This record gives sequence, structure tokens and C-alpha cells, in this order.
Amino acid sequence: PLSQEFKIRARRYLGKQNTKEISVPYRPRVGEAEINTWGDGLLNLRFLFTHRLGLTRQITPWGPKD
Repeated sequence: PLSQEFKIRARRYLGKQNTKEISVPYRPRVGEAEINTWGDGLLNLRFLFTHRLGLTRQITPWGPKD
């Protein structure tokens, strides 16, 4: 899942309660990044639009989506 999906689900679960992001210290990066800037960005954008327009699947092959 994308990071926006986690944020959207958290907001839906918590309602109007205050939330905040917490900074986490990371180790220095070793090696090349595994992200494809344009491809991952477009997938992210598509997810946001489909979620906003309500085009996400509500029923899965295994029953209703929770």
C-alpha cells in the first residue's frame, strides 16, 4: 500500500482526533534508490484520484472489502 492509503485509513479510523507525523532518525542510505520517480509518482497520483472519485473496489473475490 502507498503511504497516502495509510494516512487516509488512519484519518477514517480516528475521525476528527488530532494526528501528527513523527520524525524518525534513519541511517545513511547505502546503494541506489529503488524508487522509479515517474512510474511510482503516476501510480501514487492514480491512487489518489481513484480514491477521491470513489472508484476503488468495494467487493473483492473473497467478499466485501473491510
